[in-house]
Amino acid sequence: MMAAADISESNLADLRLGEALGSTVFDAMVESMAVLDAQGVIVAVNQRWHEYAQANGATTAVNRAVGLNYLALCDCVVGQAQAQEAGPVAAGIRAVLNGEKQDFHLEYPCHAVDQSHWFHLHVSPLRGSLAGVLVAHEDITQRVLAQQAVLESEQRYRMLFEMSGDAIMLTAPDGHVFDANPAACRMFQRSREELCQLGRNGVVDTSEAHLAVALKVRQQTGHFAGETTFLRKDGSKLIGEVSSTVFTDKDGNARTSMVIRDVSERKRMEAALKDNEQRMSAVFQASPIGIVISRIKTGEILDVNEACLRLYGYTREQALGYTAAELGAYVYPEQRLRLVQLLNEQGYANAFAVDYRSHTGEHGVLEVSARRISIQGESCLLAMMMDVTERHQSEALMHEQAFHDPLTRLPNRRLLGDRLRQTMATARRNGYFGALIYLDLDNFKPLNDTHGHDMGDLLLVEVAKRLSQVVRAMDTVARVGGDEFVILLDELDTTLVAARAQALAVAEKVRDKLDRPYQLTVHSDGFADRIIEHNCSASLGIVLFANDDTTDKELLSWADAAMYQAKHNGRNQIHLYQTPA
Repeated sequence: MMAAADISESNLADLRLGEALGSTVFDAMVESMAVLDAQGVIVAVNQRWHEYAQANGATTAVNRAVGLNYLALCDCVVGQAQAQEAGPVAAGIRAVLNGEKQDFHLEYPCHAVDQSHWFHLHVSPLRGSLAGVLVAHEDITQRVLAQQAVLESEQRYRMLFEMSGDAIMLTAPDGHVFDANPAACRMFQRSREELCQLGRNGVVDTSEAHLAVALKVRQQTGHFAGETTFLRKDGSKLIGEVSSTVFTDKDGNARTSMVIRDVSERKRMEAALKDNEQRMSAVFQASPIGIVISRIKTGEILDVNEACLRLYGYTREQALGYTAAELGAYVYPEQRLRLVQLLNEQGYANAFAVDYRSHTGEHGVLEVSARRISIQGESCLLAMMMDVTERHQSEALMHEQAFHDPLTRLPNRRLLGDRLRQTMATARRNGYFGALIYLDLDNFKPLNDTHGHDMGDLLLVEVAKRLSQVVRAMDTVARVGGDEFVILLDELDTTLVAARAQALAVAEKVRDKLDRPYQLTVHSDGFADRIIEHNCSASLGIVLFANDDTTDKELLSWADAAMYQAKHNGRNQIHLYQTPA
């Protein structure tokens, strides 16, 4: 190492001559350079030093003035913001000046006005007889920033790699595993070292035929995405959704990444859902109850089971995509409107009666239970229906038998009593009079005795027809006994005199109608039909009622008494009952 020599005034001239000779080369250097003497005084700086100092200020660049002591300036910043940078720089320069080091290198940041710069400092001793050092600063800011970016990218990658919920393995194309993240260790129940030792084939179910195809696709395209079966340490299998890509590492080696998501649970749920759908579809189709699903808004049929198709007589192709209105399935279309109204109000409808029309035009009655459901966000109607036509007919027949005479189909005594009570309540409320006409046939028994009960039944049916022809639609004709009938007249006049006249007029029409001869046809097997003529008048009793406290039983009793009075008066008579004052 050269001994430090003081640069005297005489030597300064020689140095300046040397600078002049080498100034072109010195100023052309891209590094910022300064020549310091043995005491650290700046002897010369190149053009790059000047440019940097001018751009960033003398304080930031320490100082650009020749003749100033560089080391002293470095010592002055101790305790300031740049002390961490200036201290090592001064120490390194002194070490070279003192011969403690052949040269000195240091990378450090320098805080400029606009941004922080990074420099590579190289301090080397002057050659020859001159004592001092050459201080060169190379601006390595871009390189450092690039290195920092790479480091940050690697840190981000490593954070994502370590924290990812999906398993990630880095492998070679031949299957060797270089790295595996914690999620992969948990997924396969193995440590990172175990996975690296086993390799890809130690966790992949190699018995799957599509594995070779997947590897070939990745080799040809550089990427593969699909599902693969993997093996855990305990021997259990899992289904993984894999995304694998081929890339080249910094050394130019081919590598592959494998990102694996365990979709076993999803697959189990999908399988369970599919099984459930199949079971529901089997139940849907096998159900003996008709089921149809339609859009609430339009009525379009989306699905229908076999029982419903049999019920209506349509094929699946004839029903799907059409509405019940287009198929004419509702005898009364307003029934569907009411059903939809119920669904909108309460979301369901139970035991809703619908009169339906089949494909062949036959009518029947359905009992419908419906629910409002959502299919892909759209409101739909799920309707389950049973054909209750026979039950409905049976109920209607039972009702008919309970309230009507089976022979004449006229209301019986029970229904008459119900209507009489309603008429009496209306009379009290509105002030109208009503009337009961109780009649008994005068010559019925001889017909029965001579020609049998069948002939008597024919006469009773004919009497029922004649009575129905005489009265108004609002009035009631009832059979209350063997040959006894009652006529209930509703809404007569509000005055007693007028109401009495109206009742007597109707009674007279009845008496006259029944007094006419009856032509009764007798049908006998093996014999020609024969006609029997029979005369049969009637005796009639009348009672009026209005807004009083009379009971229905009293009215019937009084009308019956009036009828017997008419019969006592000589038959084929009309007698008006005088109610007690």
